[in-house]
Amino acid sequence: IGLTDEMFTFANIYKLFNGVQLYSQNNIIDTPLFFYIGKVFFSVFGANFFIYKIYGIIIFEIIFLLMLNILRKLKVPTLRSLLYIILFILPCTKYLYGEGANYNTLSILFWLLGMNLVIKKEGFKVNVVQQGIVSALIFATKQNMGLYYLIALSLLVIYLNKKDLKQIVKKLIAIYLIFAGITAIWVIALAIQGQFYDFINYCFLGINEFAENHTVIVWVYMVFYLIPL
Repeated sequence: IGLTDEMFTFANIYKLFNGVQLYSQNNIIDTPLFFYIGKVFFSVFGANFFIYKIYGIIIFEIIFLLMLNILRKLKVPTLRSLLYIILFILPCTKYLYGEGANYNTLSILFWLLGMNLVIKKEGFKVNVVQQGIVSALIFATKQNMGLYYLIALSLLVIYLNKKDLKQIVKKLIAIYLIFAGITAIWVIALAIQGQFYDFINYCFLGINEFAENHTVIVWVYMVFYLIPL
């Protein structure tokens, strides 16, 4: 236990559990899904730091299982798959997994879920309903990750249907509409609660200011990011 984002995110979920609103009464810079899931977790199992640790363990375990399932679909032997997973998570051990449950790890979970749904044993296939939902889940967890996923997904749809422009347009419109519909539901809910202006201010208008004042690069860890390659 250290003074990291883990304490910050735990405190925010604990405050939400006790009736403090996310944006109008608290300085949250990410979209709200991670915090609301945490609130449900606290409501069911108890609101304390030990339960929060379990919340993180469940996220990590699902991440590992999704990675393993993707590698199995790609016909990678199990022992080699376990080695690859260790190599994949090694660069993240200190700054990501060491900080317990947070919106970054949950957004990675949803991202891997989307990849898992795309990758089939016989090839790659984009189901517009599944991918529209997954895109919305990622965006609702961490806004920039959601936009990156939509960009990557759009490029994949274009690549898989490059000989059929009509199919490309049809699939992209369907994905965007599902994404927009789900996103509109929780944004309207925030507006009804009187949090819309603060949500926009924290999560979009003020994000550059936050990044400028809190971006820290530890160059020695760049070596670890080369390991999975």
